[in-house]
Amino acid sequence: MLINDKFIYFDLQKTGSSHMIKILSQLPSLNSTVLGKHALYHTIPEDLVSDFQSILKIGTIRNPWDWYVSIWAFGCLGRGGLHYRLTKVPKLSSYSGMKEFLFHSSRRREWKRLYKDSFNPELFRGWLKNLLIEKKTDFKEGYNESPISDFAGLVTFLFLKIYSYDFLKKSADITDFNKLTEFDKENNFIDIMLKTETLHTSLIENAENMGISVKEMKDTLKKMVEKTNKSMRNNYHFYYDEETAELVKQKEKFLIEKYNYSFD
Repeated sequence: MLINDKFIYFDLQKTGSSHMIKILSQLPSLNSTVLGKHALYHTIPEDLVSDFQSILKIGTIRNPWDWYVSIWAFGCLGRGGLHYRLTKVPKLSSYSGMKEFLFHSSRRREWKRLYKDSFNPELFRGWLKNLLIEKKTDFKEGYNESPISDFAGLVTFLFLKIYSYDFLKKSADITDFNKLTEFDKENNFIDIMLKTETLHTSLIENAENMGISVKEMKDTLKKMVEKTNKSMRNNYHFYYDEETAELVKQKEKFLIEKYNYSFD
């Protein structure tokens, strides 16, 4: 999350968020504060934002098919919170840690195997199915425990969690697709949503809405040619077969329809 007196940027992981924060932090007319990674709105100190409803709120979104490949390939580098939570060895100094070590060691080995090679589509497909079908996860995001996981994917879950009012309190009541879309209409607080695929162009187009001159935005973007936190991988189409492409289409129907994404 990045905050200044003109707007707040909420960072949904693997949507170009590290690159976005790097850009916004270097805009000379802004005095911005970075407040943790993927932070929720209720964690904002009042001395930084006194009137949350009136300040401009910005988010980023990415093609869901590309998002899954990106977060998996980043994990293949041994990086990212999801990789850490899936593969970490618990502390053995407590009973709960010992219990987790004994009962979930085979799962950890399986996750580590699926993160072995970011250029292997078979490993990606196995990882995706474990995540979305078998839900063999221990990553403590709340996704598995939520009824949302029965009909929607992890990207949708994180989208609602970061960009909505009181999602964690209300998620137990979101039991089907219609309730999900209704919740989003009533509780999504983002004013400007930028697509990762057209990030630089969209920043220029929205500069004045953000209180930034177009010239200042263009001058800053000229210095930002290289991507931030890149993963080593092929184009996302390389990793999918018909079954897994359809799986993402079904699970991320909400985001695909809301932002007009397609596999092609």
